[in-house]
Amino acid sequence: DDATIKFQEEEFEANGGILFQYEDIKIKAFKIKKVKEKNVVIAYEKVIFQQGDKTVECDEVEVNLDTKEAVIKNGGTVMDNIFYGGQIFQAKFPDIAVVRNAGFTTCNKVDPHYHFVAKKIEFYPGRKIIAYNTFLYIGNQKVMWLPFYVSSVKTDGQRATLFPKFGSDEEKGMYVIWGLEYDFNKYMKGYMDLQYSKKKGYYINTWSNDYEVNKENNGNLTLKEYRITTNSDKKEWDFVWSHKTDSP
Repeated sequence: DDATIKFQEEEFEANGGILFQYEDIKIKAFKIKKVKEKNVVIAYEKVIFQQGDKTVECDEVEVNLDTKEAVIKNGGTVMDNIFYGGQIFQAKFPDIAVVRNAGFTTCNKVDPHYHFVAKKIEFYPGRKIIAYNTFLYIGNQKVMWLPFYVSSVKTDGQRATLFPKFGSDEEKGMYVIWGLEYDFNKYMKGYMDLQYSKKKGYYINTWSNDYEVNKENNGNLTLKEYRITTNSDKKEWDFVWSHKTDSP
């Protein structure tokens, strides 16, 4: 493949693409340029940017090789089973990616069944996602606005239902589940999944709260299937309290 090197501009171009590597950073693109008198590189045209085990496909990336911070334009990626992308990334992997004019979903379809569009998201790989000024879309239909949304993306342990979950069965009829998480203090840390079904109405699908009195005393409160409103007179729920005391 043909390659062009412009020494004065410190720019490299190749029809088959160029691979640039610096420590844990790899960039593959058709054009790569170094900024004069700065330890900064810019890559554009079909860019694949990799930092550690995190990979983003984008139109353009500018990387400061001293700080390991990247500014990514029109990028998209998959991390922690979440598909997300946006107009401008400010990334320093593996710690954080701040994305403006962003979208994210857990649906892997080309045209996702549901997705969020946010003015800004903060993605902390392996930990959590925070979204600001967010709209929920079902298909192409805008259905809900959320000024602030946060959820864990941890794969271990208990967690809330990150995205609305739709389903149907004989007992509940059509239903939707959606969760939220909280971490106020050592006594109140957990999550709640709320559910609405055609046959049962509104109820708490699962509420789980961890607490810590001190290092030796901690526990969990779990409530399941608690009906807030109901279409029948039947009352039912499942409550479990577990407490652990360690001897000093």
